[in-house]
Amino acid sequence: MRRGRASAAPASRSGDARRGTIVAVHGNKQITIVFLHQLLDGEGNIYVNNAAAVRKVLEASCNTLAVFQGHHHRGGYSRIEDIHYYTLRAMVEGSGPENSAYAIVEVRPERILVKGYRQAAGRTMTR
Repeated sequence: MRRGRASAAPASRSGDARRGTIVAVHGNKQITIVFLHQLLDGEGNIYVNNAAAVRKVLEASCNTLAVFQGHHHRGGYSRIEDIHYYTLRAMVEGSGPENSAYAIVEVRPERILVKGYRQAAGRTMTR
């Protein structure tokens, strides 16, 4: 098995543009939510190789509300150019239920509500 950093194909160049995304339509407004394993909100070894290029495509679409990502076990959050980047904590980091993390996400037209359980952080993300 080959290990290393991944690259992501920006939606405008991808043959499978909706892979890893959810597109919801509320009235006449489309909201896109992206899911991926590695991080998009920075640069370095734990981030997608071409993260900046992918972010530019998401920002240009003007309809991406949030990116849910993993890979960084401590979790985290950032907001870049009006897009929320929520990094999920590792689901299991040690033994026992107290070391687990999970969340339920509710998508509404103008916001996303993340209800975190155990070690997962809750958050309300709005435009």
